[in-house]
Amino acid sequence: MSVPRAAMRLSDRVSWTELSGPGETTRSGPVSDLLAGISARQPKRRLPPLGVLNDLLARGGTGGGMGGGLLWDGGAISLDEATYGELCLEIGRGRVVAGCEASTVEEWQAWCYEQDHGIDYDAHLGLLRTLRRLELARAERDDDQLHLAYVQALTEYTEFINEHLGRE
Repeated sequence: MSVPRAAMRLSDRVSWTELSGPGETTRSGPVSDLLAGISARQPKRRLPPLGVLNDLLARGGTGGGMGGGLLWDGGAISLDEATYGELCLEIGRGRVVAGCEASTVEEWQAWCYEQDHGIDYDAHLGLLRTLRRLELARAERDDDQLHLAYVQALTEYTEFINEHLGRE
């Protein structure tokens, strides 16, 4: 993971890529526009806590999948408390969560699913951490066994979520 530069202001300009359907679109604008796009892809459009948001920003992207995703220069963007406060005022109206102590994307996702769907936090977090560990390992080396382990973990995760959400 790259070392983040100094915290950015909402008006600082950045570039990112929007992934949707068969194509991708490169965008450039203020950090606040990218952050609004990130928030729109969060459960119930919630604005994650500052630690979670900085963890996500360091990763350089949100998942693709059916809803599309966003990619940016991971590690180039971070927020301090003052800028996060401005963000909460600008785009967070009604979307800022009180009482959530998550500091990583995985903890945030498990917390949101527990709140929204009653899914066991610890079981969900364990599966998410396994997926993240395998994602990081796959980023470091191309290995068939790692790929297979990732696909198996992803299948287990999907079955877990579908079972708890009543999907087949």
